[in-house]
Amino acid sequence: MMGRPMLRRISLPLALAALFLVPMFGPAALCSCGGPASPEPVPTDPGAPAPAAAAEPSVAPAPVSEPLPAAAEPAALPDFSDPSFTRTTSATGRFVVAWRPTPAPIPRNEEFTLEVWLLFDDKPRHVTQLAVSGWMPDHGHGMLRTARAEPQADGSYRIADMLLHMRGHWLVIFDVLEGNLSERAEHSLELR
Repeated sequence: MMGRPMLRRISLPLALAALFLVPMFGPAALCSCGGPASPEPVPTDPGAPAPAAAAEPSVAPAPVSEPLPAAAEPAALPDFSDPSFTRTTSATGRFVVAWRPTPAPIPRNEEFTLEVWLLFDDKPRHVTQLAVSGWMPDHGHGMLRTARAEPQADGSYRIADMLLHMRGHWLVIFDVLEGNLSERAEHSLELR
């Protein structure tokens, strides 16, 4: 007869094995025969009739009473030639950044957001990473906060937490990382 400490030493590894094996391989993982465990007991009397096999339920497809709705039309892209958009081409010309601030024009020392579209061959695309920042080349410093780029369902990005705190010459910098390639687009502006 096994004592309780011995039983605990055996049952703990078995319980742990069950936790890992059953989700990966199903209940058959715990059966010593290697096959699926039988849900019904096998009769031991040779003269007893074998249990009837369960019939596969036949499921007919439900009749369609109404036509299926048409696929939703993709949202129309904004008119990037609208004067509210600024178009900035990347250093090598691989993409164009079409962007506009809210509120417009960009306020000094007040938070604003940017609506940003990255256009590759005039088609919007999300990339691996987009970082947007501001830099004052005459002063050698940037913004006092880190902006957040949030991809939107329509293909654009919402850039939150933008704040240009001083009047003067600023560069708005768009750093794009796509796979292992990075590229930058810069726009120069004077903030009053």
